[in-house]
Amino acid sequence: MTADPMNEPVPSAAPGLFTIPWYVVIILVVVILIGGFGIALYRANLTQVDHGPAPDFTLTTFTGGSFSLSAQRGKIVLINFWASWCGPCRAEAPILNQLWNDYKDRGVEFIGVDYLDNRTDARSYVQQVALRYPIAPDDGTQISAAYRV
Repeated sequence: MTADPMNEPVPSAAPGLFTIPWYVVIILVVVILIGGFGIALYRANLTQVDHGPAPDFTLTTFTGGSFSLSAQRGKIVLINFWASWCGPCRAEAPILNQLWNDYKDRGVEFIGVDYLDNRTDARSYVQQVALRYPIAPDDGTQISAAYRV
């Protein structure tokens, strides 16, 4: 007599245990990783703020003064994000100095926001390129994050 495969008992897992095949675990891990990388890429590619009110901030300048964007309401404000290690920043410094000289008495405010720099290098840079408008560090990169620099 031959055994009927349809009538044989099916082996079961121990009570209370749920087993997942190894390939399902690998697929889940890959999906989670791809999702995480996708979210990170999305956040990294957010565009700069280009409409609406500018995010407000208050900074303490390297000379000990204070600069608050909300206090400048009604004025034109040029915000320059820079760093001592940034080559293009060094190239634009003379142009910004000239603009500062040309517009400081016409109601245009300037603020240089030092991005991801240490204070010693930043102060040295300010002296080397002779920046004359207010300069302040972005401690904690909160302002550059708000402006998506």
